[in-house]
Amino acid sequence: YYYSDQFWWFIFTQVDINHNGKIDKNEFKEYMNKYIGVISRKDIEKVFKYCDRDNNGTIEYEEFKKYMLCE
Repeated sequence: YYYSDQFWWFIFTQVDINHNGKIDKNEFKEYMNKYIGVISRKDIEKVFKYCDRDNNGTIEYEEFKKYMLCE
């Protein structure tokens, strides 16, 4: 399936609760717990280890999109 950049941006902004252009671990946990289900700290660390390619502790939009597209 092909999803537009607009689609991925919309999803990103739903997780980026404070709308600062970055997803931190607390935002990710809050979103997951509310909409998907309880996620462990260990699983959050795994996601961030894979997604946070510049290792700054947050996931920016391009990192998010690459993760979602399995790039």
